Amino acid sequence: MDEMTPQCAKCPPKLCVMGPSDNGPEYCPMQTTAEVYDEARTIIAKPEVQKMFRGVATTWKKSKLSKNRIEEIMIYARNMDFRKLGLAFCIGLSGEAEVVSALFEKEGFEVVSGCCMTGGFCSDDVGLSKEDKIYPDGRQPQCNPVGQALLMNKYGTDLNVILGLCVGDDALFIKHSEAPVTVLAVKDRLNAHNPLAAIPQYRESLGM
Repeated sequence: MDEMTPQCAKCPPKLCVMGPSDNGPEYCPMQTTAEVYDEARTIIAKPEVQKMFRGVATTWKKSKLSKNRIEEIMIYARNMDFRKLGLAFCIGLSGEAEVVSALFEKEGFEVVSGCCMTGGFCSDDVGLSKEDKIYPDGRQPQCNPVGQALLMNKYGTDLNVILGLCVGDDALFIKHSEAPVTVLAVKDRLNAHNPLAAIPQYRESLGM
């Protein structure tokens, strides 16, 4: 069979939940790219990677699958012996960041927080053309996710938490962070930062 692009989102049975299988659809990557899982097993065999996997599993158990995401982040951090947490937040969620930071500290964590506007950059620093500016006739502030990541790197965070960074800014932060990254919340201006709220309308428009 020619190699096909994985299409797990289209797979009705999801047989993989029961273990390796050759009975999935023809686009099932377990059939078309088995070597990927051989490589994954090699990586997973590394002690530091296994520890992270176990950290997830013990978070499931300790949370009893009944905690909110803030609580689960703290449980996971404790499972991993992470003591210093980075908090990379959007300036529009400053109030929420203040609460999260205070809670982390109350629970015994050291917190390094970085606002998206840290460094005072503007769009001219990234070569944005006047035509692409929202504010073409004035200074347009520029988010600085690279600076946020470098701050976390400098202060040696164990785990970085993203709170509401814009689409793309989150990608830049993750790309430049030396510590593992988890997401507390994502930016969705129309849906109270709950992107899945848009799924029903798309399901209907797609006739699904």
